[in-house]
Amino acid sequence: MYRYGWNIERSVAVSLLLLLLVLSSAPAVGFELPQPDHGVEDDFDKLWSAHDYEPPSDDGSALDYLTRSSDYFYAQPPEAPSRWNAGEVGSFDGGGSGASVYPPDANLSDGDEGIIHDAYVSVFAVSPSAVVHYSSDREVRYVGTSGEVHAFVDYRLEGADSNSVEVEVVETGDTSSGTGGVTVDYDNLNGDTLTVRATVEATRDIPGGELNETVVVEDRIDVQPYNVSSPPTIALRTTYPDGDTAAFVVRGTPWSSVRLPNSTVHSNWRFFSARDTDWDEPLTVDRGASTGEGQTYHPLRVHAYPSSGGYYVEGDAEVRDTLGETFEPPTLPEGVTVDVVNSTYETVRALDLRYNGSGGIEVTGILGDEARARTPPVAQEIEATNLTLSVAERNENGVDVRVSLRGDDGEPIDTEVAGGHVRLEGRTNVSTELDGTATVNVTPTPSGGVFGRYVPNDWHDSLDRRRGMTPYEGDTDTLVVRSDFELLEELGMLAQLGVFVLPFIVLTFMLDRAFGLGVWPPWRRL
Repeated sequence: MYRYGWNIERSVAVSLLLLLLVLSSAPAVGFELPQPDHGVEDDFDKLWSAHDYEPPSDDGSALDYLTRSSDYFYAQPPEAPSRWNAGEVGSFDGGGSGASVYPPDANLSDGDEGIIHDAYVSVFAVSPSAVVHYSSDREVRYVGTSGEVHAFVDYRLEGADSNSVEVEVVETGDTSSGTGGVTVDYDNLNGDTLTVRATVEATRDIPGGELNETVVVEDRIDVQPYNVSSPPTIALRTTYPDGDTAAFVVRGTPWSSVRLPNSTVHSNWRFFSARDTDWDEPLTVDRGASTGEGQTYHPLRVHAYPSSGGYYVEGDAEVRDTLGETFEPPTLPEGVTVDVVNSTYETVRALDLRYNGSGGIEVTGILGDEARARTPPVAQEIEATNLTLSVAERNENGVDVRVSLRGDDGEPIDTEVAGGHVRLEGRTNVSTELDGTATVNVTPTPSGGVFGRYVPNDWHDSLDRRRGMTPYEGDTDTLVVRSDFELLEELGMLAQLGVFVLPFIVLTFMLDRAFGLGVWPPWRRL
């Protein structure tokens, strides 16, 4: 039921212990923490991974100790970073018409007529979004196909009598207007870039008319559009003989959790929040004749990383198998201490599930969006099987074991047609023939039993790739080969045992008599 044998409580406890153990070796990354604001006061200390907090007070809560002594990780995509970013960009008013306030890496542009100076647009944050750390050489910034772009826009005017600003998401054509912190709602984003364009227009009255000037500035980031509904999550579904539901859930892009009628399966992706260090420096205020430093703003980024705890299940569902891609462990931002994998790992792109209950399957994506899995019609149920092992013939050196495999209706199962095999543990894999039987010589004669297991093809393989083939459930049987009691042989074994035990008994008796140890007879104290 649990990946690597972990349940959720044990996984979280061990993850926290690992975090505390690595603190002494993790580099402390400090910066001046902003004040709690923007409606995230309750979650504030959880948001700043890699921050070097002061120790909590003696009367601090358990959560205070956790968030101030290690980096907080989330099982589901957090919402607080989006609220923080919206609040930060909303609090940026810019420098006004006589000044331009800009971040250190802004690309500044001037107009040809000398009216517009130091114009720029800079992407502050995108909501929703998450940076997924697959490996040290692969990181992908996923953003919603629909969402919000938060941007800083400013410029400086000289002698202007009127002006206007339009901000556009180029790839979608959505626009907004204003200076300072600007938010643009967008829909249907495609492609691997997101471009924000600001068009600044200004007019100066001159004798006999007007002088117009336009400056266009852009900022672009690399992204991967993400929508949990596209491509759709596909779920093949049928039932086991006992009424349990079998589901094979296929998800082409990263996911956070799969919710079943009575259980939830969480992926191996965990999440943390950290600031974008490119915005650590205070903004620059340029008034033309003089410059100075402005306020510091800190956009937050949500990061997804592969957890050393793997996936886990809440409830009674069973994960029968997983499929995915293999990656080397990622490198996280400096100073972040979370339970990231430290060896090769496998993402979970497909799940073979067994659970009790019926109803839809809902998937939560890495951006917190949800969708119902698309369920193709499945008509054929999984059929029970009956595996029987028996002695066909005994011989001097071994025994011939007869393997019989039949369906729930009594019809023989030919594994060459139905797929799968019968595994005799520790010995061989057996294929049955048209009559559902096979005979295997087991040499030497085993002293105990012969254990057999029918291992069918994956049920979803039978349904999806081999239409018309019956999906089967596995079965087991144990054959006790030495069923006849052979008195002389058993007496011979006892005689051999006595050869080894008798000297020990005699020695114990003699030592007891010589030194008065009081251990003979051994049953005297019973």
